[in-house]
Amino acid sequence: ALFLNLRQKFIINTVNNRSANGINLSSSTADLGTGSTVTLTGTTDGGGNRTGIYVDKGSHLTADGLTIKIENSNTDAGSIKGLELSANGSGSNGSVDLGSNSMIDISQGSARNGAGVFQGSGTFVADHLTVKTTGNMVYGMELQGGTMNLGSGSKVSADGIMETIWVTGGTLTADALTVTAAQ
Repeated sequence: ALFLNLRQKFIINTVNNRSANGINLSSSTADLGTGSTVTLTGTTDGGGNRTGIYVDKGSHLTADGLTIKIENSNTDAGSIKGLELSANGSGSNGSVDLGSNSMIDISQGSARNGAGVFQGSGTFVADHLTVKTTGNMVYGMELQGGTMNLGSGSKVSADGIMETIWVTGGTLTADALTVTAAQ
């Protein structure tokens, strides 16, 4: 297992990759400290996939004031996700703690979400989180299992034709949550 501790500001940029993950954690632990940024820009022609941070197989991510920004110039691209917490068939529960004042910003495309927690995936925690997604078939947040606690004062917006927050399983809790939908 890998343990990554980056207590200083950490910046990752990927440009013009068909498919790319900014950070991919598998059976690992990462502490990105305060004020880190993950940015993916360019085009995902032909169904390419992009994920700002992918947390898988019992991995644990901690950050505070994290910014994940994905700009895609193709409005008909493949899956784009700001952050995904997934057990990926391993049955191991992972965790994501984004502390306070983190932001996930996704622009353009279809079939994407700002943050997703998938079946058997563990826990997602954030306070004063801002999630903004723009594009065709976008979700602000998606919860299929596990727990998602958006703390106090979080804001989720999506301007596509899909749900701003889509819950099909698991437990979602929040206090003073602001949800903005285009439809």
